[in-house]
Amino acid sequence: MPRQVILPFLIYSFITSITPGPANLCSLSTAPHYGKATALRQWRGIATGFFLDAMAAVLVNRLLGSLLGGAALQRFFVKYQKTVDIIMAISLALCAVNLVIPHG
Repeated sequence: MPRQVILPFLIYSFITSITPGPANLCSLSTAPHYGKATALRQWRGIATGFFLDAMAAVLVNRLLGSLLGGAALQRFFVKYQKTVDIIMAISLALCAVNLVIPHG
């Protein structure tokens, strides 16, 4: 990763990890039921998980970029854009269903 990209990436990762989303709203609802310490422990776990997920995405992107070359990777995503969009839409739909349906 070029050095000039690291600071903007870290800022983006921090901002997206603290903005309201399902995980942060879950942590917020945990506080009144189980206390501040439990909610903060949960939030730290969420932030750590998000950071590790983002780092894994960077590593995979870097690996694919070095194996295929930047232009080849871009051509791949342009060629299969519809397929990638469908896979992402299905993934989001499954996440939404998982949030709505109660677990045993």
